[in-house]
Amino acid sequence: MYHTRLSIWLLFAIIACLVVQVVYARPSGGRGHAASHGRRLRRGQPRPQPRTKSGDHAHHEPRQEGTCGSSPPASIKAPKRNLWGQLNEKEVGSVVDWLFQQRGLNLTHTEDAGDWDNTIISVEVMRPNKSDALSYIDGGGPMPAKFARVTLDQRATENAVIAEVLVGPLPISPATASWSPLAYPFTKNSGGRIRNLEADTGESLYDRWLYRHTRDIMDITKDLFNGTVLGRRNDTLEIWGVDPLWQEDGRVRRWDTFWNLPTDYSDAQSLLPTGLFLLTDVTGRDPSRWRLEGWLYNGIFYNSTAAFRTAYWTPGFEKLGVNVEGDWARTDHQGPTMPLDNRRPPVLVAPSGSRFSLDPDERYVEWMGFSFYLGFTGDTGVSLHDVRFEGERVLYELGLQEALSHYAGNDPVQSGTAYLDDSYGFGATRARWWSGLKTRRRTVALFEAAADHALQRHSTDNTVSATRNTYFVVRQIATVANYDYTVSYTFTLSGEVAVDVRASGFKDAEPWLSHAFNGHDVADPLVDFSRFAADDESLLQEDVVLWLNLGMHHVPVKEDLPNTLTTTAHSSVRFVPSNFRDTDASRRTVNMARITYRNGKTTDVVVFGQSKDVCSPRLEPDELGLWSYGGSSAVHTAEHGWGGSSRGRGREGGGGTDP
Repeated sequence: MYHTRLSIWLLFAIIACLVVQVVYARPSGGRGHAASHGRRLRRGQPRPQPRTKSGDHAHHEPRQEGTCGSSPPASIKAPKRNLWGQLNEKEVGSVVDWLFQQRGLNLTHTEDAGDWDNTIISVEVMRPNKSDALSYIDGGGPMPAKFARVTLDQRATENAVIAEVLVGPLPISPATASWSPLAYPFTKNSGGRIRNLEADTGESLYDRWLYRHTRDIMDITKDLFNGTVLGRRNDTLEIWGVDPLWQEDGRVRRWDTFWNLPTDYSDAQSLLPTGLFLLTDVTGRDPSRWRLEGWLYNGIFYNSTAAFRTAYWTPGFEKLGVNVEGDWARTDHQGPTMPLDNRRPPVLVAPSGSRFSLDPDERYVEWMGFSFYLGFTGDTGVSLHDVRFEGERVLYELGLQEALSHYAGNDPVQSGTAYLDDSYGFGATRARWWSGLKTRRRTVALFEAAADHALQRHSTDNTVSATRNTYFVVRQIATVANYDYTVSYTFTLSGEVAVDVRASGFKDAEPWLSHAFNGHDVADPLVDFSRFAADDESLLQEDVVLWLNLGMHHVPVKEDLPNTLTTTAHSSVRFVPSNFRDTDASRRTVNMARITYRNGKTTDVVVFGQSKDVCSPRLEPDELGLWSYGGSSAVHTAEHGWGGSSRGRGREGGGGTDP
């Protein structure tokens, strides 16, 4: 059995201001316009030498030698407060404490809750409407009032629901605080509520249902896989299955399968399916009314446990081979070392230290003409807001909206699985940053890098010119079950913005194209994207809104073992200025050079004022930096979270450190 995701679709939305529609559409001068500034020269005709500034000639400048230093980003003050950031821990705590005082909500602390208790799933900032935000950041309007978006898991009823509510204003005051259903962002007319099909995933589902059936065939699993799953510490198997649950004709069904548990650090469980499947109908919340519909093994369906047992113990029953854990499933070094591989590989060095500026309190960043704010949600992770180039806004928001991982295969779990991975929380499952083999305590990386090709290059008979191609990256890594998602936002000197593998945005009444719990009602989700186009709204004098669906088909090959390579599972999009300025913005960088030569000898080198300092980098063994790695930022929590995100699933909680 081969466990893989056949296709991954990363759903984004880009919301751009009218500057994208209007400024990017400025008329171009074209080749004729550029040529009008000077006569064209015939091939081989000597070119006039341009005048250069004093001190630009490389051979006139003394070199300053020393040791390469590292410096933090330059400190700056954001022009406005960050409207898209996180709630701090004090704000989260005050919201939670106030909600527990509201008797009508009947809340229970997560660590004490059972299947029939109401709990808090997450507490995050509610981002303001765009019109209110623009009034503040572009004009003299007041700062929008701050509210908290709270997701509640209301299980203390036969019809369990997940409810979105708005709490505020913040800071919380008993005199002014209130809560109300959060309904306007959603297409579903339900007051911000959606049914909860996983209300009984604790004691009811496993102890009173699934383990009951695994116990009935424990002699078979012992014979087949040398293991059992009974909910005990010494289990060697595990059982789980399709997501989302099958929803058809008013019934809710689940396919579950048995998996071998890995015995070490390898996390190879997704590579160890057994090929034994269980189909049950779990409609409603009363386990006594649930029913087993059958077992599937080796392509044969048995409509009862008795039928499966009879067939299994009949002579001639065909048993499949078992996936056995081994080195093939581990990511450690294996096989002969490659030639010269014990030598240190190339590394990037910033001789003058960081070249970007940061306001850490407001999560505001500036680099080479770009500026933006960092936002964050537990569901989708990091996003970028009010992205400007040379002072002019080009994107209002850029960020992940959903990651749909649609599996395929010849069994009901693979063929029926379509993970909506934001339901697991891209923000709540952020991995700590590990750059190459260097660790970082923060979970979002901001860094500058050099491309392996020039940004611009041109040769003539007597000169050659080239521009160094550096770019700036905002990167987040989120580990969602057996997948690690790397989201990179890249900015170039020429004004381009690239997203590997994805991109996002919204307007006032349609801020999200998906919802973390859409999978609980696939026929009528909280956010039905198809309704966005069906409302037939006018586009005149409105924002340019792009919902981009980037995807990849992954056909499994042996080279996917033990891990699929990021070089093959990759997709991207680029936003490129089109007549945004009269000339190429990268001409403003001094990191370029022009060489003049005649008769095979260099006669002049112009470096346009770039630094000529020479330094020797201090490179430590990679191992020294690895001891500070703290693992994933997802932590167990009750209600109070880290960095303004408090979230959980059922009786589990998770939060994260600040990006």
